[in-house]
Amino acid sequence: MKKFISMFLAILMVSMTFSSSLAVSCSEEIENKSNALTIIDKYTNNEVLKQRLEKTVSSDLDLLKKVNLYGDVEIFDVNNKGDVVYKYEINEEITDYINVSENDGGDIVLNVREGELENELIYKGDGRIILDGHEVEILYDNQELSKDTAIAVPMRAGGRVSTYPMTLPLNSSKTDQVIPTNFKHVPSSDYTSPTLTLGSTLGSIAVSVLISVVVAAVSGGLAAVIAGVTSAVVGGLVSQAYSLVDERILILKSTYPNEKYVRFTSRTYAKNGNDSIYSEWIYSFALYGNSACRGVPAFAAAKKILQTT
Repeated sequence: MKKFISMFLAILMVSMTFSSSLAVSCSEEIENKSNALTIIDKYTNNEVLKQRLEKTVSSDLDLLKKVNLYGDVEIFDVNNKGDVVYKYEINEEITDYINVSENDGGDIVLNVREGELENELIYKGDGRIILDGHEVEILYDNQELSKDTAIAVPMRAGGRVSTYPMTLPLNSSKTDQVIPTNFKHVPSSDYTSPTLTLGSTLGSIAVSVLISVVVAAVSGGLAAVIAGVTSAVVGGLVSQAYSLVDERILILKSTYPNEKYVRFTSRTYAKNGNDSIYSEWIYSFALYGNSACRGVPAFAAAKKILQTT
């Protein structure tokens, strides 16, 4: 009898896991389709063309998410083959034009044009990232991510995690972000990425390409700090955070145009009075145009909320 009950519970758990995964997949598919229809409606009033584009645009948006591009895009052009070129506006003067596809080998290929810059970014099926013919590499040093975490607030059963990007003001010298006074720095939950070698200079890389590559490299390690969410969620969070402050990436590129190395850091701040019922955390992101984390980085930020209903 006990064996039967154990088997029944195991089957039930697998069924619940499958149902949960299926629900998430369906939800993402519905969201993609909705976003695709919105983008298509902005591009054309031709109903025949709308129907023809729906599947392509929905698939393209899914691919863009897989390569960590969550910023708002619009259709710029559709060629005779039905391939779509998207525009990703950085500011009033600078726009990235993006074409994304997946080849028969499972590689995701991005071709991006930003002014006179042109980049080809390939996410290989085996996990490698190729930027303009150079393999992007991660250089580890002796620094290890602290295993201790001051995020000692236990999450109760039924707890819910919410994350979203935010914009924090810079201080008067533009050298750091201004954190709300009711948040306290938690050094043991900070994160510093390995050095990322790009193979190309910062000045030759489009903003969207740089965001994509950096997020791909840091999301796994950062997820260990932003507990309670997956690396995919963290990747989307960092990408969206930097999409709010694209111009800071432009400044970084112009300040370090000849650098081929970047490094990313995250500092954690806990709200005073956090408890097991409700707590808030702010993450201050910084992308440096060198391996030594010197100079003024490109800042961005995000917030996490834990609450029990």
